[in-house]
Amino acid sequence: MTEVIARTKKSLFWLYLGCGVFVLAVIGVGLGLCAAFGGIDTILAGIIPCVLLVLFMFVLCLWFCIRIYRAPENIIVREGNNLILPDGICPLRELQNVICRRVNNARGWSARWGTIILQTTQGEKKYEYVADVEAVHNRLIELMMQTKEN
Repeated sequence: MTEVIARTKKSLFWLYLGCGVFVLAVIGVGLGLCAAFGGIDTILAGIIPCVLLVLFMFVLCLWFCIRIYRAPENIIVREGNNLILPDGICPLRELQNVICRRVNNARGWSARWGTIILQTTQGEKKYEYVADVEAVHNRLIELMMQTKEN
């Protein structure tokens, strides 16, 4: 019996890609306005620091896009009494604790995706960009309890 427990939130790729394109559009408009209404002094004094900041933000968005694109589609798959993980097989009996961390900000907003941390006898395994992280957490805790009862 095969059950996919955790998947990667692939829609985040499009979110970060959109942010990167938006950042490039902002820099293009800013450079166009400076070229139209200001001289070389305006560009050198005010725009170069902004351009560097915007380029940093674009590289950061691109880095997130690459990380999400390279993440496996199925993060945790259950086959019988084993969990198939991106970095190997983990028997359910070795699972000691499961921690989930939802993405949130300072204003209390939180997303349904986040990070799942599996604590096993072999060590700790951390997986990011997990879709519906609380449901994954609850399912893994349920499987862990079923294994300990048997």
